[in-house]
Amino acid sequence: EFSLSMEYPDESTCEAAQAVFDRLATARGLRLRKFKFTCPPTIANRQLAVSVAKVSAANKDSIEVLELSGSYFDVSLMADHSLRNLKALSFSVGLVGSGEVLQPIRVLVECCPHVAHLRLRLVDVYRPTQLLDLPGVRMLLAWNLLSFEVRLMGEVLFSSAIEEIGKAWPKLKKLNLNWSTGPRQCNSFPYSRLAEIVATFPELEDLEACLYYGSQYETLLDTCQAWPEHCRPSCLQKLRLGESVLPRSQIHRDSVAQFLARVLPPGLRIDRSDHKVPTQDPVRLATREKARAMRRDFDPEWDELFRKIEELHGGVQIWVGSIPEDSDGVWF
Repeated sequence: EFSLSMEYPDESTCEAAQAVFDRLATARGLRLRKFKFTCPPTIANRQLAVSVAKVSAANKDSIEVLELSGSYFDVSLMADHSLRNLKALSFSVGLVGSGEVLQPIRVLVECCPHVAHLRLRLVDVYRPTQLLDLPGVRMLLAWNLLSFEVRLMGEVLFSSAIEEIGKAWPKLKKLNLNWSTGPRQCNSFPYSRLAEIVATFPELEDLEACLYYGSQYETLLDTCQAWPEHCRPSCLQKLRLGESVLPRSQIHRDSVAQFLARVLPPGLRIDRSDHKVPTQDPVRLATREKARAMRRDFDPEWDELFRKIEELHGGVQIWVGSIPEDSDGVWF
């Protein structure tokens, strides 16, 4: 058994990839456990998509992790090949034509019945749309997921999806609503939605969401009252805030601190994307390094917010710093 990760940066190298995949698909005794294929989305190669699918079908009894770039996977070839051991799947869905989307997702759900970890890219979303109203997405609720990471290219709404997703995936341990392997295009949610998210998934350990304050400050502290105490996230260990923003007003920042202290458990590990923004300023670098060594946030407004949460949690310190993107060991 072995793992294979292949990256092809341009069309000329993709032609070579097709020949390699054709050989792999017919190789005797090959047992591929992890398979990752990366290729620029601007390259359209129908035969390459067929070759990638043939490799997957030839290893249907051994493959556990499948990571696909763009639409380089001819799903129709998988209809008669059950990937019964596949546990982790990463793929893209283009939402231009609903009929073109429904069938591929249906085939994936049927031929990969035991997927527990899903990374999904939704592309070509041209207008605000509810997540479960997108073509084929509701079919994914048939899987019993432990982790769900979604990359949204466009404005996708979650207001009517959280409760239904929670019923379908009650054992979900990782939820990433802003997953990205490239330049981030932040999909934001008001802070008030955090109470609903963490109450809906009581076993959640790892959450990433980009949050903003909006105009809900008058009811923010009342939001968490709708969720019973026993539904709060005693299991939550990691919170990735991405490019979340704080309100400008001190009184509103205090409101956010009180809200987060009520909703989140003590002692969290928190990651903010500002820790990863490169800088050449020596003063800023020194400040950042000092904050990193102390497990603090170098932004004074965020650091003040975290300290207030710690005070409300009885002095239990929040660990602030970079959390590895894939800390569950599933993916490449």
